[in-house]
Amino acid sequence: MKTLGAGIKVLDNKISYPNLTYNEYKFLKEYKYKPFSGEITSKYEDIRTGRYITSTGDNIKEARKYLTDMGLNPKKIDEILDSFAPQTLQVEIAGSKDYGIRFFDIDYKTRINPASPNGQYLFETFTSNINREGLALPPSWNQMTGIKQWQIEPGTIMLKGIADSQQLQGTQYIYPGGAEQIFIYQPWNYKTLLEP
Repeated sequence: MKTLGAGIKVLDNKISYPNLTYNEYKFLKEYKYKPFSGEITSKYEDIRTGRYITSTGDNIKEARKYLTDMGLNPKKIDEILDSFAPQTLQVEIAGSKDYGIRFFDIDYKTRINPASPNGQYLFETFTSNINREGLALPPSWNQMTGIKQWQIEPGTIMLKGIADSQQLQGTQYIYPGGAEQIFIYQPWNYKTLLEP
């Protein structure tokens, strides 16, 4: 941000304020290079959801380091990171009031490669974007025939952000994304999704 004098400020060409939601980012983007008065402050520790752990401000780098430390190979890490719109990705630690909701395949016990109730991708609450297109979920990944709410174990590291678009393999159709999503690494192994 640059100050032009007399308290008038202009957003510079980089919008890199930490911990912005996608809607906040879009709002600020509209003001790029336009004067405004007042002050912009980024979000900081959020008592309801836990604290942000991205001390460097480079959320993608922090997320990549976390996933590398968990033993994932670079291809799998890229797959996970590519599921988020990059400017929205945040790394957070779950607080005592963090919950996630997940769509799953009701017949997950009989399907090959099913979407199970305790999978890695969840969302916090229902919005107009919570649908197949907003979550960028092709039917081959998740039939969305069941739904389950979980409490996220406090202290769990979460990747949060906006679902990026996904192209359906073998077609021209693109699921646009746009819904807020949460990624938790292997909750079935680490028992990080608890019955509420």
